[in-house]
Amino acid sequence: MKCPTCGHNQKVKDGLVCGGCRYRFTFNPKESTSRGMTDGKFAACLRAASQNNTTWFTENQLYAVFCRRVARVSTGSIVSGVALIVVGVGLAFSEAWPFAIMALIFLIRVLAGILWGRRKIPRQRFELLLDRWQSSGKVIEKLITSPALHKPPPEWNEPDIYDYGVERILIVERDILVDLFVKNGLHAEQKMLILAESGYPDYLQPITQRLLTEQADLPVFLLHDATTHGAAMEARVLASNALPLDGHPMTDLGMFPTDFQKLKRTKRFDPDNAHRALPADAMLLPFMTMGLGAAMAEGIAFSGMLERQQRGVTHGVGYDFG
Repeated sequence: MKCPTCGHNQKVKDGLVCGGCRYRFTFNPKESTSRGMTDGKFAACLRAASQNNTTWFTENQLYAVFCRRVARVSTGSIVSGVALIVVGVGLAFSEAWPFAIMALIFLIRVLAGILWGRRKIPRQRFELLLDRWQSSGKVIEKLITSPALHKPPPEWNEPDIYDYGVERILIVERDILVDLFVKNGLHAEQKMLILAESGYPDYLQPITQRLLTEQADLPVFLLHDATTHGAAMEARVLASNALPLDGHPMTDLGMFPTDFQKLKRTKRFDPDNAHRALPADAMLLPFMTMGLGAAMAEGIAFSGMLERQQRGVTHGVGYDFG
């Protein structure tokens, strides 16, 4: 086990306290509950999800990283091991080549089965590992676990980004997406006001209503999960009459289950989900913001951007957010 703090290579037999810096390991890769997980691997997932601790992220985004990185590491180990077996079998039966070929085919089939099984990273396993990490006293600074913007920040006052310079409004399906975007500064970057379908955060409601009333052409965008409930978000928002949306250009950015089937970065997310119904934050922040920016600039849904990307029609801009 490599210590994530000092890099010391700690042997399991020497205990779970680093001999170099006294770091206390959370995972013992030899135990069945860890199933090969190490502190170094988990810390690497956290660094990837937070862009080296520079951005906030959700549990869904951490799980997406976990699925990709753990499966990739495990696959490499398995390939190396089976490759050695194949070489050994080939040498052992070099004079009986028909049998060697049969053995090779058998091992390839076994390898394919192993790889397919290893690609499936159950959400429950990930949640147990995350709970162990946090229960051991290791704080994940940038992880957003619940909505926390119920009150204006201390430095907030009018006029600011919410009172002038707003060029668009983004309504998201889940409250936690407001925190994800606002804490990462997307509202300022895109000059937009972000609130949830539920009305969260409440203190933005009066400003939102005033902006919509004063600017008849202010565009409104909707972002929801790739679920049946999410697909009906536009109808719910219009039926609620919570905001004066009549006459405003409205674009449903998605997502939809068919869109996620095209995204290579989400293929291992929740492998038991046969319908590919996934949360919008199954993508990491860079790809979400790139996709959002491109879709809002052209007033089309994610699905449209994906189709253009697949056809190579990007008007000279690299929209590789999938």
